[in-house]
Amino acid sequence: MFLEGHPVAAAKSVQPSAKSGRPKGADSGARRDHILNCSIDLFVDRGYHGVSMSMVARESGLSPTGLAHYFSDKDELLTEILRRRDVIDTSNWLAANDGANGSGWERITALTGLVRHNESQQQLMRLFTTMASEATNPDHPARQWLLEHHHQTMDTIRQACQESKKDGVLRADAPEDLIARVLVSCLDGLQLQYLSDDSMTSMAESFDLLSGALFERYKA
Repeated sequence: MFLEGHPVAAAKSVQPSAKSGRPKGADSGARRDHILNCSIDLFVDRGYHGVSMSMVARESGLSPTGLAHYFSDKDELLTEILRRRDVIDTSNWLAANDGANGSGWERITALTGLVRHNESQQQLMRLFTTMASEATNPDHPARQWLLEHHHQTMDTIRQACQESKKDGVLRADAPEDLIARVLVSCLDGLQLQYLSDDSMTSMAESFDLLSGALFERYKA
């Protein structure tokens, strides 16, 4: 399955031959997760424009008609994959931050735990970097997702900075927008380097160094 930390791209077994219509007895939620898992490799390897719904159906062991019962088109499928990717990251960020109890700079520190977790989730990172690169095109269907993804992450970091100021941890003149922009840029850039440079053994160390340096610069 795709959620709750299960492997995203498990070894592929021989798929049953496609049958018309909806597979009898198949649990709807499990089948959707199966389709999403099968789709990830396709989007990573071929990009959005290189994937067709017939490819997804074949990879998932379904007929095109059967696939349409779960996802009406490729845009809906991609949107759900990217949405779930963000759900996983949010869940892991909260877990590293001791649920929703942490506040202020603790939430930014907890991002190091998320970065460390993502080191073992290379397929999800490849999905993100592939789609993020393509989504710089204004007409790409993932464009809105990419903007929302960055804005939501930066909003959370800005809020953490504001809480830190109220707690007397950060100086009142600490530039919240700049800190958020720099940290999000670091998160994205580290993923590109980690996926392309075999000599890079850790993203977490680099992120921890940068976030620690920002804290030292602006601490009260």
